[in-house]
Amino acid sequence: MWNASTGKHLFTYHGHNGVASAVAWSSDSTRIASGGGDATVQVWQAV
Repeated sequence: MWNASTGKHLFTYHGHNGVASAVAWSSDSTRIASGGGDATVQVWQAV
C-alpha cells in the first residue's frame, strides 16, 4: 500500500502466491479485495 500523495510505501499485504492482478475497495472503505494470479480472492481489513 502506498500513500497516493507522496508515493511513500506504507505497508504490504501478504497472501497470494504470485501477483495480485485486481484490487477493489469496499463501498464503506473498511475492506480491500484482491484477485491473484494464483486463482484466489483475498479480502483484507483496511488499516
